[in-house]
Amino acid sequence: MKNQYFGDINDYYKYGLLRALLRPASMDLLVGWMLTPDEGSTDGRKTSYLDRPDRYRSLDPELFDFLSRAVQNDQRRGVSAIEETGLLPRASYFSRFIPDGRNERSGYFDALLSMGGTSSFSIRTTGWRSSRRTEDTKARRNTFSSMRFSERGRRAARY
Repeated sequence: MKNQYFGDINDYYKYGLLRALLRPASMDLLVGWMLTPDEGSTDGRKTSYLDRPDRYRSLDPELFDFLSRAVQNDQRRGVSAIEETGLLPRASYFSRFIPDGRNERSGYFDALLSMGGTSSFSIRTTGWRSSRRTEDTKARRNTFSSMRFSERGRRAARY
């Protein structure tokens, strides 16, 4: 996840899904962003849906209006914008940047899992790249699978 992607159409769907799941439930949510630094590219510009409120706003008007203000008016692109709202009820956030090295990454996940009081995870891995793409993908998969959420009585979802 990169802050430059914040508010794009994928975020609208992702946050909308999380809000729909959290409304009737009494579970807590921990959002582990798995942030990587912005790269200065034009990626994350998939925001033209905000110009079509007739098509998209009815899915979740409160969320649509927030993302529209954050992206179009305030030009505030970053996960901290959603963290500061109550749009994801009973959510806490793990907003540290994920390190590149395998040992450092293991420590990152240990810290993520040590956050108490949560029963569900949403983790987004989009935007996690390195110059060693194959090696990085394998390490990412192994690190995630080794987290053993079920042993801690937690459910995990990766987006």
